[in-house]
Amino acid sequence: MARVCVVGAGAWGTAIANLAAVKATVVLWVHGEDTLMTLRDVRENTLYLPGVRLRDNVEPTDDLLGAWRSADSIILAVPTQRLRAMFRKLAPELRRPSVPLLNLSKGLEMETHLRVSQLLCEDLELSDYDHYAALSGP
Repeated sequence: MARVCVVGAGAWGTAIANLAAVKATVVLWVHGEDTLMTLRDVRENTLYLPGVRLRDNVEPTDDLLGAWRSADSIILAVPTQRLRAMFRKLAPELRRPSVPLLNLSKGLEMETHLRVSQLLCEDLELSDYDHYAALSGP
């Protein structure tokens, strides 16, 4: 079974993790310890997505590097304004341009007006990320 890493456990990340879990094993990276404990113990994101139970094959974790390294594909679901710090903190370990990456974060970085794809390449010192896609709405 495919292994998907979903980065971000807000409402959007949790919902997408549950959806991906229909066809894959999902590792859901959680930033806050309280949210992590709730997701593990209650199997529900009571803060951001109350009433929706996590599928059994969604594994909440606070180990971003381990989740990213073990994934066959990666979904980014964190605010754009927090991505640069995350990329810089974990680079160069995050350089896996052959792994499909789906960005759900919206907008540009406010300070630089860069798109997420540009942040990714800049901070991971890549000229291009081979398998990058973005899901956006109206």
